[in-house]
Amino acid sequence: MKRKFLAIPAVFLVIILLVFFVKPKELAAVNGEEVTLAELMAYGDEYANQVASQFADKYHITSYGQHFWEESYQGERPIDALYEEAVGALVRHRVVNETAISLKVTEEKSFQEEQKAWENAKTNLSLGQYLATQDEQLANKIKEAWLKATPPSEKQLAQAFESLEDKYKETDYAVSAIEIPGYSGELATLQKIAQQIPAQLSLTECESWWQQQLPQQLISALTLKSAEFQKDDVYSQSLGSFLSKEEPGTVVVGDQQQFFYIVKVEGGQLLTVEEAPKLAENQYINELYEQRIAKGVKQAKVALPEKIEESFRTSYQTKN
Repeated sequence: MKRKFLAIPAVFLVIILLVFFVKPKELAAVNGEEVTLAELMAYGDEYANQVASQFADKYHITSYGQHFWEESYQGERPIDALYEEAVGALVRHRVVNETAISLKVTEEKSFQEEQKAWENAKTNLSLGQYLATQDEQLANKIKEAWLKATPPSEKQLAQAFESLEDKYKETDYAVSAIEIPGYSGELATLQKIAQQIPAQLSLTECESWWQQQLPQQLISALTLKSAEFQKDDVYSQSLGSFLSKEEPGTVVVGDQQQFFYIVKVEGGQLLTVEEAPKLAENQYINELYEQRIAKGVKQAKVALPEKIEESFRTSYQTKN
């Protein structure tokens, strides 16, 4: 009986020692939901090229050595920037999903379930790209739910439309012009020639007329239609936007001794909010979405122990 009586305090002693001296495992989490290293790495891999390019441009780096990520460039380290990008993208992803779940437009999924869905999709997208695509789809559902629940007022639509840049309010345009590259003379000389052009000339006839006036120059006709621009054709977009705002019959200066005679301009007018209510609504809900998601990200409770940060950094020590 005495042995049993003495054993009871010993059990309590062990419990006390465990409570006070055994450090509990720190949980990596965002708003209480666990974060794994694999999830953080998915975003790290997605932003690695972007961060590397930014450092290459900023510090004129021509090649990436084996220890590029840990190198210090005037006090800045690529691995620090990459970690911040990865954490930011992960937190935003969680906030978007939490918002969608609260609106009942999606079901809660763990990272493991998202990863499994990506594998089953057999897509050419990386895991990070796949998650970003899922966020975009959820964003559309969130916006639809918010618009349905609380439609914007006329005042809110007008304010949203006003905040749009003019280039988004413009109708499609078509510009016909004569390009006079490498001209070393004065603008006034070209303007004087332009005043002598016969009326009602076609673009081809106009090109021939200018060539006769400037036989030493390489004259060419130019037609720019905004509806036909490729998304990555920045030059045509910029030039077309510039020329479409000029008056037909005038000569304007471009870049590096480049001149243009404007033959004809069609379209390019600015729409009003009454003419483009859907454009105003899209701008309103896009602004609202970014504001609310940004607020959610700022208020998110992020707990990332040093161990997961160290593991993230270590994994990039030998990558280049």
